[in-house]
Amino acid sequence: MKIFKISIILLFAIYSLVFSQERKKYYLANDEHTDYMWTADAETYRQAFLEMIEYYMDLAESTSTEISDHQSRFNCDGSFWMWTYEKNRTQAQFERFIQKVKSGHFSVPLTALVSCYGGVPAEAVIRGMYYAGKIEREYDLRFKMAVSMENQTLPYGLGALWAGSGAEYSWKGICGCASHIPDAWDREHDIYWWVGPDDSRILMKWNSQVTGHASDIGGYAEAMGPHDAIYLTESNQDFLNRWPYSIIGAFGHGGDYLKTTTDVFVQIAKSYTNDNRQVIVSNEIDFFEDFKSVYGEDLPSVSCSFGNEWDLYCASLAEVSATVKRALQKLRIAESMAAIIITIDPNLISINTQERDQAWMNLGLYWEHDWTADGPVGRDAREQWQRELAVQISAYAESLYQQVMQKFGGLVKNNSSGKRFYVFNSLGRQRTDYADILYTGANDIHVVDLETNSDTPFQIIQKDGQTYLRILATDIPSVGYKVYEIQNGQGEQFANTVSAGSNVLQNSYYSVTVNSSGAITNWIDKKNNNAELVQPGMTLNSLGQGRRFNYD
Repeated sequence: MKIFKISIILLFAIYSLVFSQERKKYYLANDEHTDYMWTADAETYRQAFLEMIEYYMDLAESTSTEISDHQSRFNCDGSFWMWTYEKNRTQAQFERFIQKVKSGHFSVPLTALVSCYGGVPAEAVIRGMYYAGKIEREYDLRFKMAVSMENQTLPYGLGALWAGSGAEYSWKGICGCASHIPDAWDREHDIYWWVGPDDSRILMKWNSQVTGHASDIGGYAEAMGPHDAIYLTESNQDFLNRWPYSIIGAFGHGGDYLKTTTDVFVQIAKSYTNDNRQVIVSNEIDFFEDFKSVYGEDLPSVSCSFGNEWDLYCASLAEVSATVKRALQKLRIAESMAAIIITIDPNLISINTQERDQAWMNLGLYWEHDWTADGPVGRDAREQWQRELAVQISAYAESLYQQVMQKFGGLVKNNSSGKRFYVFNSLGRQRTDYADILYTGANDIHVVDLETNSDTPFQIIQKDGQTYLRILATDIPSVGYKVYEIQNGQGEQFANTVSAGSNVLQNSYYSVTVNSSGAITNWIDKKNNNAELVQPGMTLNSLGQGRRFNYD
């Protein structure tokens, strides 16, 4: 009889091991989505950020005696939250916040706020994370996440820029609204390695939006109802088919609300944890690190673009957006030159660090995703905010540019009677191009490249009502320069390499033939075995019928 009872117990134990459900982990993250300058104005958001940060710091401390899984945690939606807290609180208060980041009770992404990245220059993407990088260095910590949220699209190279800046993880939830993207909710992979063109990678969680609601899994407020998130992930067969993993993450609570302060995540984690579930109050980073350690080797890789849509809204302020992009170019030149100057004498450059840091942050804010301004904040207010950001960015770039131009010129030695000038290349590659300088001297001159001690082609031109000397600056080194000297008298005579006759234009590189309407009928690439770039019977740059041009 005893042997029989023991056998029954063993069989039951084996049955339980084989057929019992694997205990699942649920990472529930309180993440307040920020619709900046849509839900409320800047001052109202400032107050909301401060109040939420302090509420959740207090809650983290009041729950510190709970087990780690059940201690309060909170994710700021962008580094602009951290910036706002630093600028409006004492150093001691800010260091309290930093300690919460270091302890894992708060998390902050590298990105400033949710932006439409398809319209952002690559350089602005990087610069928009400079403030977060500054805090990393000052306080010896790492921000491992970057996010793009709500809109249905995602550009290809963005992940590589993030990864190169130190991000390891990202999550995306969409609204499934205001879109022409068909079936944006239906993901081929709900979690994957997002691989960039340089083979860098980020672990991306982008769940299919199986219910069609932004407040459910796949939306940007997946945990608006944390108990509902648990129920959906346990009962929705579509989700279960797409997510065959025992580690589950549901992020985002506030949705479009201005402010939420709640301890519901702590309460749900405590009450829903049982033999089948381990419910964890998450800072999002903990989910990714756990998931990667268990499943990272078996995940698919995705290397593609998901297009642009809302990303194009910045064209609604086309010239303002263009000024920001031009300021970026000027800032790149100025900072490249400054980097050379300070190797000679660090005291030659005076940086307004307050304006510099503000420009960094403004580059992270300018492409914020609520361009439609169809919410409580009027479009005039949103437009004015955009213009103010652009003005500050441009003013800082221009100020630094003018300073380093003068300082750099002062370092160019001139022990001759000729006038000297430099041509600087801020790009990461050697460059040959024309360069213009204002000129008021004689026409009987020649221009000498002092590195090669040889003449360089030049011409005197009129541009915008002023006279310029235009030279061919050859082989300017990467992030480097050459010095040229204007000398009196004629120098080497250069052959005219461009000819224009009848309807054919050509130089040493190309020969282009146009027809009477201005369309290109032939385009010969002389440096590529005279390859024809226009298909037979086709034209390029056609303006349509009825347009004719005179070549005489």
